[in-house]
Amino acid sequence: MMPLRERKSKADKTSTSTPEVPTVTTTGPTEDEAGGVLTVDLSAIQANWRALARRVSPAECSAVVKADAYGCGIEPVVRALHNAGCKTFFVAHVTEARRVRAVAPEAIVYVLNGIVPGSASAFAASAASVSRTSRSSSSTAFA
Repeated sequence: MMPLRERKSKADKTSTSTPEVPTVTTTGPTEDEAGGVLTVDLSAIQANWRALARRVSPAECSAVVKADAYGCGIEPVVRALHNAGCKTFFVAHVTEARRVRAVAPEAIVYVLNGIVPGSASAFAASAASVSRTSRSSSSTAFA
């Protein structure tokens, strides 16, 4: 596992908001232990999402942030995307849905792997919805 450095380096050129002050957050093992460092440019993720959202308009553009946002860190990526205007997120498991919900409480969250036996109360607590393409036979949504 490589340490993760979150970088907010520049404001999106299409944004009308004021530029954010650069921040660096380091998580994971030390550089010596990891052998490498991953730097995630959250402003680039925001710019890419905004570009996609413009292309699919008037349809909604959502984000898949399963597997810890593909190793980029689910909390910083969801926070950045939510601030860019993303309202709907897809995750693989209910544990990831809880993490998304903690950062973006009003977001719509779909769980791709569905409700696993014994996890209905966790779904209800996370206010997540089962993806219609999940392996689950249930299409029940929790609001």
